Amino acid sequence: MRAPPLFFKPFLQVREPTRHDFPDTADRFHLPGVIRSAGSPRRPAACCYNEDMQEKAADETTWGRRLLGALLGFTGLATTIFWILFFSGKIQATETEQDEAFERAFPLADSWMSALCMLASWHLWRGEREGVFFGTAAGSSLVFLSFMDILYSLENRKYWPLDKDRATMLVIHLWTLSLGISTLFHLWKSSTSRGPSA
Repeated sequence: MRAPPLFFKPFLQVREPTRHDFPDTADRFHLPGVIRSAGSPRRPAACCYNEDMQEKAADETTWGRRLLGALLGFTGLATTIFWILFFSGKIQATETEQDEAFERAFPLADSWMSALCMLASWHLWRGEREGVFFGTAAGSSLVFLSFMDILYSLENRKYWPLDKDRATMLVIHLWTLSLGISTLFHLWKSSTSRGPSA
């Protein structure tokens, strides 16, 4: 059999149909497990799903760290204001001389904790990696200081009989402890979910 003339070769070439050939049925030419909108490249559905989940997790982590940063910043600022009022004689936070001596042992440690909280707040809000370092240091400081306050108060029966001032003290101790534990847990969880390279 003779080969077709060169004139007919362009008409005999077989090509794969495209969406331009069938504009109303363009989506029929996608493969199983592949999602594609008009004009977009073919991408596996699992790939798109994983990307969406990663973006959602990143958004949740960002807002979670910003909320944590706001709470740490509030705590550091409130602690600083407390000591300013305490040394200026605006508030009375002790009942006995023993309480006064115990309270005056905390300014340096609380200053360290407050500085860490405010540094962590700044970097966490901006989404910087330094926030994990300062946040972890601030969280451990909060837990340590709250344990000292709680143990002293329990041994010396400072929580009962419960009145307004002692209830306020109890709330402060529980706030400090819960914020410290929450900070450590959140930063550890977000760091492990991102992997060692995060």
